Amino acid sequence: MKDSFKLLSEKFLSGSLTVLTVSMIARLVGLLKEIVIAKEFGLSAELDTYFLAILIPMYAVVSLTNPLGPTFIPVYNRLEIKGKEEAQVLFSKILGYVFYGSVALALIYWILIPFLSIVLNVDATNESLFRSISLLFVPIVVVQSISNYLLPFLENRKLFIFTSMGTVLSSLGVLVFIYLFSSILSIAAGMLASALLFLFIQIVALLMKGNVRLIFSFKLDRVETGLKKQYSWLLLASATMGSTLVVDQYMASFFGVSSVSGLNYGYKLAGIVCGLGSISLATVALPVFSKLIAQGNKDKVQSLVRSVLSLIAFLSIPLVVVIYLYSDEIISLIFERGAFKAVEVDFVSELLKFYILQFPFYVGGVVLSRLMSTLGKNDQVFVISFVALILNVMLNIGFTKWIGISGIALSTSVVYLFTFIALFFTSGNALQKDFA
Repeated sequence: MKDSFKLLSEKFLSGSLTVLTVSMIARLVGLLKEIVIAKEFGLSAELDTYFLAILIPMYAVVSLTNPLGPTFIPVYNRLEIKGKEEAQVLFSKILGYVFYGSVALALIYWILIPFLSIVLNVDATNESLFRSISLLFVPIVVVQSISNYLLPFLENRKLFIFTSMGTVLSSLGVLVFIYLFSSILSIAAGMLASALLFLFIQIVALLMKGNVRLIFSFKLDRVETGLKKQYSWLLLASATMGSTLVVDQYMASFFGVSSVSGLNYGYKLAGIVCGLGSISLATVALPVFSKLIAQGNKDKVQSLVRSVLSLIAFLSIPLVVVIYLYSDEIISLIFERGAFKAVEVDFVSELLKFYILQFPFYVGGVVLSRLMSTLGKNDQVFVISFVALILNVMLNIGFTKWIGISGIALSTSVVYLFTFIALFFTSGNALQKDFA
């Protein structure tokens, strides 16, 4: 037990506390942004339109770029041990693919904008607003994709301050633009400005401390089949799991005006809490697991996983109970001012109650998915994600008939419980087989 705690402290907590501190600052600034948005716009058809407009581009960017770090960082670390030049070649090669892929994605999204307003059930009176917001997100797709690719390399150098810097800058950018222009469109403009600034800062940091050269080749060099296979599986898993949010918001749009924005407030508040744990632990998990597995330290990996999951349970369960019991007071304290009225407090607090139940399972699942990626078991992660998506749709339909739109939030928490249990057993089996 003493050795487990020492390992947890040495490998995880030192880095995690750094990330947690920065994440707390980021979440507080993000919360301030949400308070200002709620005060200015409340729960409205215009805010619904904003959330629907950013849904598809952000889903696409996250789905395509989230698998990059878990796929390539373990390989990059192994190559760097052999020689820095091989690692540099991999970095530059993938950078080219990310650039071309993000530009292609942005163009496809631009072409589809008129059709998306129909598919996403946007109110006819807000179609012009939907298109304006969507156009601002065309360049964000490219900038954010490159930024998301560079971030894991900075974290791999233990520059964990960058983990949440993008969130801080994004929130500050939105606050500044709302103050200057006070419109729904200013939220998207603030996000674009802050994304450009964050990418610039990342490039400077990589050049100074990242030990990599930002060499970009206009020629797309061949990527090893094994890497493409691992990325493809994790891409499918990321796209499948991420699509649960798309499904949730699409189904919420049929519950009337303010349903989408209300669901987002409940989801985001729960996300602030979940994000503190998942970002701090998962960010450190990838480099730690990849290096321990590369060294063949099976016992240390198992001990570390047990300790991390125990810590998550110890810290998260009391917090879930408190937030569930006092959700009305929390929402009232944070949001009830300006355009955000008392009736909206009741609506969002009910959603928060069900969303917060996911906390321990979400954070534990993120850590275990990092372990699975390091072990090269992304195909199994995809299978679990695919089953989770089907389960989410079925539970959404069943629970919404039972308790209305709150059923979408409850469905999300149940799905994360299923995902955690599945990852727990599959990761344990994978460790046993790989080190047999």
